[in-house]
Amino acid sequence: KVIPTLREILPAEAACLADRLEKITSCVVKEGFDGHVNIDFSVTGNAKYYNGLVFKGFVAGLPTGILSGGQYDKLLQKMDRASSGIGFAILLRRH
Repeated sequence: KVIPTLREILPAEAACLADRLEKITSCVVKEGFDGHVNIDFSVTGNAKYYNGLVFKGFVAGLPTGILSGGQYDKLLQKMDRASSGIGFAILLRRH
């Protein structure tokens, strides 16, 4: 629902971001997770570490996320790697 609005408010040079989000949401729907995934633009990550997609995962009944991750191409570039990366961590215990 938000993609048409993004296309209206994003500058022309950032239109590719709306395209990427549309591709991601299409995959979510295609795989049957559309009722289980919420896109929240307030989720952010460490800008020095992550770039692009950043995500958190939640389980019903728990007040905090149990999964976090994102795209970290900039980190790989700092390590002289010409590659892309995405990763995540699952928190198995909360203290």
